Amino acid sequence: MLILMLACALAGCAEQTEQAAASKLSQSVQPSAEPIPAFALEVLEMRQGDTVSLEDCFAENFSSDGALWYASSDEAVALVNERREIVAVGAGECILSFVHENASGELKIQVTGMPEAPGVHIEQAYLALEPGQEGQLSCRLSREVQGQAVWSSNDESVATVDSQGRVVAVGKGTARVSAQAGEYQDSVAVWVTSSKPYAPLGEITAPRFQKKDGIWQNPDASDTGEASILLTGDLMCLSSQQYAAKSGKSYNYNSSFQLVRGIFAKGDFVVGNLETCLSYSSPYTAAEKTVQDNPHCNAQATFLDAVRYAGYDAVVTANNHAGDTGTMGLYETVQMLDTYLIAHTGTFTRAGEPRFLLADVNGIKVAVLSYTEILNTKYGELAIPDAQKSLLIRRYSEENVRADVAAAREAGAEFIIAYNHWGVENTHDYTEKQEQHAQQMADAGVDFIAGSHSHCLQGPKIITAADGRSVPCIFSMGNFVSGMGREINNDTVILKLDLVRKEDEIELKNVGYIPCKVFVEYGDGHHVIVPTSAALNGGKTSSSLSAAHDRIAKVMKGEDVFAEIRELG
Repeated sequence: MLILMLACALAGCAEQTEQAAASKLSQSVQPSAEPIPAFALEVLEMRQGDTVSLEDCFAENFSSDGALWYASSDEAVALVNERREIVAVGAGECILSFVHENASGELKIQVTGMPEAPGVHIEQAYLALEPGQEGQLSCRLSREVQGQAVWSSNDESVATVDSQGRVVAVGKGTARVSAQAGEYQDSVAVWVTSSKPYAPLGEITAPRFQKKDGIWQNPDASDTGEASILLTGDLMCLSSQQYAAKSGKSYNYNSSFQLVRGIFAKGDFVVGNLETCLSYSSPYTAAEKTVQDNPHCNAQATFLDAVRYAGYDAVVTANNHAGDTGTMGLYETVQMLDTYLIAHTGTFTRAGEPRFLLADVNGIKVAVLSYTEILNTKYGELAIPDAQKSLLIRRYSEENVRADVAAAREAGAEFIIAYNHWGVENTHDYTEKQEQHAQQMADAGVDFIAGSHSHCLQGPKIITAADGRSVPCIFSMGNFVSGMGREINNDTVILKLDLVRKEDEIELKNVGYIPCKVFVEYGDGHHVIVPTSAALNGGKTSSSLSAAHDRIAKVMKGEDVFAEIRELG
């Protein structure tokens, strides 16, 4: 076989034959004595979608004339096409081996992320400074961009920037600092305040999911092709919760999640709706319930200690309270989420960010989208300019959903979950408009729809998409934790979505729910989420839990879309 293949190569056989024989030849064909190095570099760094000519990788004294064979250790990362170009296929590392009549060698190839869009790209997501402090911004230009970037600030009373990207904080407020080269521009937020966030309750350790090449991944997971996704409703932090969480000079909310963190630990990816700001330059809700006669939801950053304690991997942030603390408060909320290393989507600090988060869950690529149809109106200092709202907060529209679904699919998403903040508060009944928008999301390619805003449960429904897919929708999961006092506000569920890979398709195998009730006081804890099933709450039974179970079952029955989960395997 080897002699035949060599004969074919010397006779000028097609390159396809060379590629088919590559793996065997790379092991069995040896160059002549004292081979010359084939490559000018040891490591080739590429971005997904890039191509590089083989000729550009060879050493100057190497000629590729004559027989040449090559083999990739992982063609899902990189391969050589018929034009003898190295093609970056997907993120990862591989070894490209070469065998030649008088040379051989190996070239390590490192492929990162999705192809970068043409333009100017500022490396930092934002800057938070105190008056008088300095910060450094840097940017890179894609290959299509000519010249150098020119820096500017839209408000030099807040922050100035020099030609090298050095930012000086001047006075309290927010500014956008831009870098422009030709027709391309990128900008980031700079906010200046003398306020300080509450220190974390403990060390912020590496989370279960960590971001690499734009994808949140669990380095300890394996590609099993099966994934359990847990979803919850609103994570509120109202004044009564803040009063109860006061602990010395800080706030500790961990006790709210003491009975559900074991359940979350058995899920592969856990998501909730963060319905509070985390601004340290605005008053907290306990100190000021309303601002400019509008509801004001703002919690201490230590609320995220509890979110991490509970076991959440990600949160969505597009809701009517996202702008309660103004532009600066929104930036600070994003900053706190980044500080606590929590994946998030729904509110943003820059134009170029993907409007979704993408997670690799046991080998299944899951995208999460976040929208709001409602936004509290603020005035004066807390008003977010209309021109910034579309940049900072993802609003619902059919066009936005279609664009985000397309972008998520292009990034590799195999299953798409969309949270939407919609509907009418304090009613189990969903509206005709919600049904219309659910249909739009399903038709756009969303695979599962999770609703919020009503502060109570609204039942499930199966939406038949235009392409025939059956798309489950729950119009509202209600409050998951809250200080709202009414019975209707304290019935809640944990949704469990079981995904499985079937050949090249991802199947939603099961959808179940765990009924829960929030108790204002429970043992030594406050605003504690308690599963109604004794098998899931440590053996507790009571008339309150039984009544909550019956109320929840009545709402969730719907079209018998979801099955109740009483025990976890």
